[in-house]
Amino acid sequence: MTRCRKSFVSRISNTLLANTWDPRSPFLARLFLLRHSGRRLKHMNQNEVDIIAESQRPYYNAAMEQVMATIRHISDERARVYGLSPWTLSSRLKDANSIVEKIGRKRSIREDYSLDNITDIAGVRVIVESDRTARSLESFIRSRNVFSVNSEASESFLDAPRSDGYRGIHLILLVDVRLASAKSVPVEVQIRTMLHHQWSELSHSEFYKSVEDIPGSLLLRMRSLSEALHLAEIESAQLRRSRILDECQLLIWDELRERVLETLSAASSDSSTTRAVGQLGILLLNTDRQLRRILVSDGEAQRLAFRTFIELADRISELCEASNDAIDYIVRRLTIYVQGIPDDW
Repeated sequence: MTRCRKSFVSRISNTLLANTWDPRSPFLARLFLLRHSGRRLKHMNQNEVDIIAESQRPYYNAAMEQVMATIRHISDERARVYGLSPWTLSSRLKDANSIVEKIGRKRSIREDYSLDNITDIAGVRVIVESDRTARSLESFIRSRNVFSVNSEASESFLDAPRSDGYRGIHLILLVDVRLASAKSVPVEVQIRTMLHHQWSELSHSEFYKSVEDIPGSLLLRMRSLSEALHLAEIESAQLRRSRILDECQLLIWDELRERVLETLSAASSDSSTTRAVGQLGILLLNTDRQLRRILVSDGEAQRLAFRTFIELADRISELCEASNDAIDYIVRRLTIYVQGIPDDW
C-alpha cells in the first residue's frame, strides 16, 4: 500500500468509524481491519471479519447470559438457604479492537493463529469469599455437566500462581446456543477470591497483555503483593474455621445444658425419661467431637467426619421426636463449609 493510499484510507476510515460506525457492516469491519491491523492480519478470513463486525456476537452474548444465569442461581440459593453474602458477578464481550489486537499479537508468534483459538471473547468473572468456595464452584461446574468444559484450555492458578503472582481459576465452557443456527460457543469463567481480585486491582495486571511486557522491578512488587495477600487468604480461612467452631460448639453446649443437665436434675431417679436424656447427652458429646474433626481435617477424612455427624444429627432428631433447630442450623452451616455447594443444587 503506497503512502498516498494509506493516507486516503486513514482519512476515510477515521471519518466513517467516528460518525457512521455500524458494527454489522462488513465493509466497515474490513475498513477497521485495514486501518488498525496492519500486514499481520491481511489473511483474516470472512468468519473472523464477521465476528469482529459483530454479526456473530449475539451467539457469544447468549452463551454468556446462560453461564451468568446458572452461576447467579447458585449464588442466590446459597444466600437464601444459608444467609451468605451473594457472589459478585460481572461479564464482558471483547470489542472488535481487542480481538484484532489479540490476533495480531498472537500471529506475530504463530502464523496460523486464528479466531478459533480465542476462547475469551465472552467472559464471566465470579468473585467468591474463599479458596475453598472457588474450588467447590469449579468442582460443581465440572461434575454437573450443565456445560462442557474444555479441560485442555482451562487453568488453575490457586496452588501455583502465574509468574506475575496472579491466582485464580480459569474455566473454558462450551455453551450450546440456538439462534439462526446452532453453535457451540466458548465462554471463559474466571473464579477469584476477594483477595485475589484485590491483587489484580492493586497491581493493575490487566494493563499488560503478557507477563513479558511487565517491567522487572514492577514484576517483583506484583509477586510480593501476591504472596502477602495469599498469606492473608490462609489466615482468613483459619479465622473462618475458628468462628464456625466457636458458634457451633456454643449451640451444642446450650443443648447439653438445657435438654440434658437441667432435665436430669429435675427428674426423679425412676423417671422414664432418664435413659433417653442420657442417650441424648452422649450423642451431643459425640457431635461435638465430630465437629472438631470436620474443622481440623480436609479431603476424605473431613467428608467421613461430616457423614458421621449427619448420622448423629438424625439420631438426635429421633430422640427429640421433632426437628432440633440448633442441630439443624449446625448441619446447614457445616454443609456449606464442607461441600461449598450442596450436591442437590
